[in-house]
Amino acid sequence: MKSIGLKLLLIAVLLKGLIWIFLTPIFQIPDEASHFSIVQYIGETRSMPNNKNTGISPLETLKIAEIVNFDWNIIHPVWRGYQSQWKQKINLIPIDAKKNLIFNPQLTALKRPPLYYWLASSVYFIVKNTSFLTRFITLRLLSLVLSLLTVYFTYKSAKIILKQHLLALATAALVGFQPMFSYIASGVHYDSLAILVVSAFTYFAFMNIKTSKKRYFKICIFLAAIGLMIKPDMIVLVFILPFFLNRRQLKTYGFLSLFSFVILVLMANNRFFVFKDRDSIVTRLVYLINLNEYSLYARFFLNSITTGKIFFQFFDYLKATWKGNIAQIFPWFWGVFGWLEKTMPLIVYRILKLGILISIFGWLKIFITRAWFKFNKIQKRIIYFIVTLVIIHFGIVILNEFIIYSKRQRIFGIQGRYLLLTISSQVILLIFGLMQLVPQKYFNVLAKSIMILSLILNLIGLATIYSFFGWVWS
Repeated sequence: MKSIGLKLLLIAVLLKGLIWIFLTPIFQIPDEASHFSIVQYIGETRSMPNNKNTGISPLETLKIAEIVNFDWNIIHPVWRGYQSQWKQKINLIPIDAKKNLIFNPQLTALKRPPLYYWLASSVYFIVKNTSFLTRFITLRLLSLVLSLLTVYFTYKSAKIILKQHLLALATAALVGFQPMFSYIASGVHYDSLAILVVSAFTYFAFMNIKTSKKRYFKICIFLAAIGLMIKPDMIVLVFILPFFLNRRQLKTYGFLSLFSFVILVLMANNRFFVFKDRDSIVTRLVYLINLNEYSLYARFFLNSITTGKIFFQFFDYLKATWKGNIAQIFPWFWGVFGWLEKTMPLIVYRILKLGILISIFGWLKIFITRAWFKFNKIQKRIIYFIVTLVIIHFGIVILNEFIIYSKRQRIFGIQGRYLLLTISSQVILLIFGLMQLVPQKYFNVLAKSIMILSLILNLIGLATIYSFFGWVWS
């Protein structure tokens, strides 16, 4: 019976995902044009971009962007509708345009680790001889499949800590129907794979805490390693690994971390040979796990800390950005569409804030009533883990923007969608807090209410993008 509920939820999320895919116009999901361009490059050439041809896009992608009125030169392109007879114009693009590579200064392929692109280009290769729309929709469907796996691992994780089937199902539903997650998961985007890996890592970390079996720890090590090949922010999984280690292992981890930091600083100062031969295997390895970007971060922090500037810089950063970040993080996490132009009705965000505030009261109740001491050791360790994971990830997001601000004296802004990486853990914490305010006999009522409200929230999101874009296929 329990498995039927999960299957029905996955079917509902699948159907919902298909609607989002076809309601959202081409390249109107953040960075989708850039991601698609890289996938198409690899799928057509069967090779990775390198230092000599970074910023190269297939001519077909550039022509498609022109037909759908996507402006590469604007950081947040505005929605201007498609050109008239856009489908016919797409069909008239010569087949050779897929392999005709054009310089595109807006594309910086090498700043991104390649794992998502390897996966997506393998799927692309299967359908490479079909029409553009078939290839494009196929890649969007890949993101949808990855999001279904995220929902599955969210349910499995929630079941361990909440110990209640319906509440675990409600947690998975809130993740699956979350509007911003639905939006990103309906596009050609590496976040779909990144969110899945973090959700899977969280589940296997829970299992490691619960059973202390080495195989789960090894899986976590593996997921942390491949995470580095997806997105720079995935280093959060490396930072959370010490949670699993004993004292002896912690010493080794600390030594390796310090050694790695020194190596990264040296790399940033070009004292290693890896950057001299720009086509070398070692150089490609550097970009494979994003060591090029990590090394620059390491150098920045070393210089800032040794000179004492970091404290003054961070104070200036907070002073300049805190109001703007508070204003945009919350709505952009829950759903702002059309390259972050269109918000849902403001009353929706106020209701969401109220629900989060109630959950916080639930967490306060745990400590006020000393209920914390009633939790067993495993429960406490799992809670420590997810809280630490969310805090570390949030810190990484802040530090990314802090570095941009310090280097360029420009406010880039923290878009709430950057926090989707740990959405499973965040929703688990939200529902765990709500549970503390409801008698156990009403847990099923709470779970069903959350599932219904999750569905309504998603429908509001769908109505919002429909009112903004309209039906683009007519």
